[in-house]
Amino acid sequence: MRMLQIYILGIVFIGLLAAETVNAEDLTFAPTGMFIGPQSNTTYKTRASWSADLRLQMPGKDPVDFSGPIFPGYKIAKVGDTKVDAQKKQVIYTQHRKEMNVDVTKTLTARNGSVLNLIEYQTDQSFDEDVMYRIFFPLETFAGKQIICNGKPIELPVEKGKNYTLFTGTKPLELRVNVDENTQIGIKLITGFKSYTINDCRFHGKPESHFHLYIRLDGKKFQYQVSLLSPDQPFPSVEQSATDNKQQAQTSNQEVNLLGQGSGFEVGPVRLNPYAYYSWSESYSDPATQQPTFDDQHYVEGKYSLRLQADDIKKLSGRFNMNAVMFKRVRLDPSKTYTLSAWLKSDSNMKATMECAENIWIGMGGKTIDVTDQWERYSYTFKPTKYKLLNDAMTWIGIHPSMKSGKLWIDAVQLEEGGQATDYAPRSLEFGAQIKQKYKLYTEQEYQKANMSWSFRNNSERPWTSEIHYQIRDYWDNVVFEKTRTQSIAGNGNLNVQVPLPSLPIGYYRVKLLDQNHQVCRDEAIFGIYQPIQFQGIMPFNWPLGCDAAEGDPIVRGLGFGWTRDWQFRFKRILPEPDRTDFTLTDIIVERCEKAGINLMPVLGSAFGLHPWETDGSDSIPDWAVDEIRPSSISKRFDKVYFPKINAWKKYIRTVVGRYKGRIKAWEILNEPNCWVSAEEYAPYLKAAYEAAKEADPDCIIVGGCATSDWNGEPAPWTQKVIDLLKGQYMDVLSIHMYSHQAPEDYLDQGSGEFLKQLKKMLAVYDRDIPIWHTEKSYNTTNVGYTEDKHGMTPLYLAESMFRVEDFRDKAEFLIRETLIDYAVGKGPFFWFGNMPNHLFISSHRKAFGLQHIEYDNSPTPELIAANGLARLIQGRNNPVGLRQLSAHVYAAIYEGPKGVLVALWDAKNQSTIQIKDRSLAFEAYQFFGVQKSLTPNQDLELGTAPSYLVFKNATAQQVSDWLMNLQTSGKQVSISGGLEVENDQLVLAAYVHNLTSNTLKPILKITDYPKGWQLSKHSLTLASPGMTYTRFVFPVIKHGNTSQPAMFKIACQGHSTTLSFPSVPSSMNLKAFLNANAQSHATAVRNSQIKIDGDLGEWQGGSYNAITKPENIASGRDQWQDPADTSALTRFAWDDQYLYIATHVYDDVLERNCEISKGYASDCFEFFLGISVKNHRQFFMAPATKSQQYNQADAWCKELKSDAGIQIQSKQSQGGYDLEVAIPWHTVFEQFTPQAGEKLIMSFQICDVDTPGRPTETRMNWGSGNWQKPELWGNLILQ
Repeated sequence: MRMLQIYILGIVFIGLLAAETVNAEDLTFAPTGMFIGPQSNTTYKTRASWSADLRLQMPGKDPVDFSGPIFPGYKIAKVGDTKVDAQKKQVIYTQHRKEMNVDVTKTLTARNGSVLNLIEYQTDQSFDEDVMYRIFFPLETFAGKQIICNGKPIELPVEKGKNYTLFTGTKPLELRVNVDENTQIGIKLITGFKSYTINDCRFHGKPESHFHLYIRLDGKKFQYQVSLLSPDQPFPSVEQSATDNKQQAQTSNQEVNLLGQGSGFEVGPVRLNPYAYYSWSESYSDPATQQPTFDDQHYVEGKYSLRLQADDIKKLSGRFNMNAVMFKRVRLDPSKTYTLSAWLKSDSNMKATMECAENIWIGMGGKTIDVTDQWERYSYTFKPTKYKLLNDAMTWIGIHPSMKSGKLWIDAVQLEEGGQATDYAPRSLEFGAQIKQKYKLYTEQEYQKANMSWSFRNNSERPWTSEIHYQIRDYWDNVVFEKTRTQSIAGNGNLNVQVPLPSLPIGYYRVKLLDQNHQVCRDEAIFGIYQPIQFQGIMPFNWPLGCDAAEGDPIVRGLGFGWTRDWQFRFKRILPEPDRTDFTLTDIIVERCEKAGINLMPVLGSAFGLHPWETDGSDSIPDWAVDEIRPSSISKRFDKVYFPKINAWKKYIRTVVGRYKGRIKAWEILNEPNCWVSAEEYAPYLKAAYEAAKEADPDCIIVGGCATSDWNGEPAPWTQKVIDLLKGQYMDVLSIHMYSHQAPEDYLDQGSGEFLKQLKKMLAVYDRDIPIWHTEKSYNTTNVGYTEDKHGMTPLYLAESMFRVEDFRDKAEFLIRETLIDYAVGKGPFFWFGNMPNHLFISSHRKAFGLQHIEYDNSPTPELIAANGLARLIQGRNNPVGLRQLSAHVYAAIYEGPKGVLVALWDAKNQSTIQIKDRSLAFEAYQFFGVQKSLTPNQDLELGTAPSYLVFKNATAQQVSDWLMNLQTSGKQVSISGGLEVENDQLVLAAYVHNLTSNTLKPILKITDYPKGWQLSKHSLTLASPGMTYTRFVFPVIKHGNTSQPAMFKIACQGHSTTLSFPSVPSSMNLKAFLNANAQSHATAVRNSQIKIDGDLGEWQGGSYNAITKPENIASGRDQWQDPADTSALTRFAWDDQYLYIATHVYDDVLERNCEISKGYASDCFEFFLGISVKNHRQFFMAPATKSQQYNQADAWCKELKSDAGIQIQSKQSQGGYDLEVAIPWHTVFEQFTPQAGEKLIMSFQICDVDTPGRPTETRMNWGSGNWQKPELWGNLILQ
């Protein structure tokens, strides 16, 4: 992943930076119960809500975990209560271990930028062994890095070396662990320990993927400190007096005016955002009469003030009166008093509001002021005690929402410590750089005259002169222009300079400026250059680019978006009473879209459930039309779902569709209904809507489904049910929302393209070949185009964690690639979520960047210019042909039309090269933003994660497809998996070649090494392998060797080598059983208490085996599975009149537990399904004990009973996996059931294997159509 690069502007700055002593960031207390490194968004808190073990999480890196106290037998107390004391900046966790009568208290306190940890425990027991504490450093992050132990540097080896112990000691320890060249994790052991060692845990019997600091505690109190340090920074003192001194020093060094430069409005919108908007998105309402203006006719200080103009928002179709100036966040101390002051005047008696808080809504949480027509200074004194995160407070001054007319002037705003306002104290020199173009987007023609505006204010008596260096970088961070300019400003003077922008091609650009002498004049700007799409009238219906909630804004159409999706056509708005309609707002939206030339797709309904912003769920459904109000049948989030009467629903559909017949062609039926109604509840309303709409407009297109995150162990179960209920009818288009934080090629571990193909297969069952539209999705990121120095927001406030990607480039590239895939496979548009434009929530710094496509100051994010590049190239070539995969990560999306063929090419993971040996087809090459790039006759095509484009003006799509299949790529083309199998009673080695390309390949497989004592009838084999499929290569085994030892087979193919491992099996009989899974199992009858649950399977004799070992058993994660040593299982059952017994040996090469047992499917576990009938069944999770971290005992859980159900369980780790022994009490899980010989139960089981957290491979006993949600498809368990 990329990291935002730091600009070093000139040799002077390198010297200055080298001379500075730089400290790493503080860990700051937040009242939510965590400690935060604000700049890096590092957090130190409990691992999860169910755990009191601690975790230091740095974005983009595996976490450092802190576990303990660990009592003999590797026992850890369970989590209890959590208390947060904001006054003391302290979090206290309590834990308890019942059978040991142990109480643990963990007290974490913010001290001097560090966290002081006090670990205490109380017990009446004495222990023969030491109590321990462990700190885990994951290999993925720290292998190859250096640690410094009390000043001694030690390398953490990349590969397992000769030494288990890397460092040991008994004295106080200062441990510094390098994260990168600028940051170290500091851990200081203070008191309460005997000794410690740093070990390489790959030496453990079951290798663990980390190093650890293993601490032997001395007594019942242990103290240590956690800090984030720079390499030369000493450990901060955590003595209370030192903390106080630091706070006092910080206070004394602060400026009087905490708002910094720009608070007098002398240099434009620097560190502030003035705005006047009256709805969620300004396109929902008419524009404000006048946007805030910097006024040079009325002022108190300097030469400017800010003028706001009040509006009657009802006349402008407004909903919220947001007419104010918002200043950037400033971190406040909740123990101190602050005063906000400003000079105000109005042209009439006016009410204004002042507020300073972490969260602000229309400024009503602070002070209301009556403003006269004379300049007066007003103030608001407060104590900032109500906050949730870091107490980074926004400052608001604006027009009171009740005002409908008049002007308000604001000047000389000051935020300062203390209970009264002091004299206004601006910075001695203020500077701002602006791109004054609307949206900071230029057409090529407009850019020819483009300037950047520099504004200066010298508040001192002395003149100021300095050189300002400015640099422009493109999307790829290449410097495309730089220059130094000398500026002079007179004392007490203002200066505005227009600086011409250099000649540049279409693209996305970032500007950085810095005053070399004083580092005072520093700023940033972002702008884009595009070429408006040229198309007469409404954009084509078959167009790939759509967006949400941008009703008719011409800039959206100019950028290339041909569709917009809208929620304003609600039932209650259109038909508030049975015989009264209201099309006021919707007429405006339709007219705007027609004028702009954008296709409009309203969402009808738009919901039956309660939206988060509503107080009444009937906001969508009028009272007269409600048939029934009841809680959601599928989600506890919706306690009221408003079901309309079918006839009323049809009347609404007929009314609105009839109104816009011939003007609106596509209508979507409800938004994300799978969140609040079942498929059975949705289907009748879709059917009714389809019938009513076709009555009103037979040519309209009905878009149905619209499910979001529709995944529950299999692709799209809710959508599948809707399709089955209606037999694929009553929709012309199927829609879906595929939200994810993953790249589109990795969506649900299979990719968006494969997911869409599966939906097409569901429809094909009913002979339906209709388009699939992706009608909502976006991403967010904390690594935006601006640095924090510009936007003033710590990453914690930038965006919610859902759908977050690494940086702004990932966001841009993922959106364009998703568009390309969806249009090529689904044959319909992809609607980008995010209001465009949306000044309100961006400018207000509330949901600062969210899922939007502009920066906080409305500068464009790069995906907008990239969308324009795609739109220009696909125009006239906008008929989708298909998606091809040329190698493991290289994709080609193909489109055609009267202007020829367009191919989009990209590598989803890395940089790669395509060798173009066949030059028979002429083409033109274009980069990400649609700018043509030249290729020499013999030049290869370099690909990256940002798509490139090839345009073929004189070739057919078939010719281009054939040409693509002959290209040579540098990426891997095949992968190999497999193992031993039985075929026609013959033992064979089956190797599955996964062709990662869209071509048919003919790979040669060679067995280059195999175990001693084994004989194969052939060692080389060639078969045709169709693109994007698995092809089975079979090598018959003439003789097998000792099966009690693992068997490893080395296979070479296309320059790559793969080793397939088969785990040890006790005997040849077991090998046969292992390889012949059966959907019908038997449980052997045993005498009561014959089986002892201790994890030792030696007492299990006889009985049939149930195995899952072959690829056909894999339900998901096929590309993750390599061989049976990776994941497989051998299971036996027994029973008596009290228990069902299970003995399973799980083969798993990496044991990973990372969550509580109630969510066992997300970790390594044995998942068991048992029913006495199709309607009466249970789901169980059974997970082994592990020596790593806190899971020191085996656990079981019954999902339906929400408890362990009295299940007895023990486990033992073994070479290559683990054994589980389980006893399930019949009468607890099935109260009325009495087991009898001959009873046939329904049963299934699966293994959840998590080698990499978050990406499970699940292998089930059932294969093919087996599904845990469909017990009628399970196998049987017969009680013998």
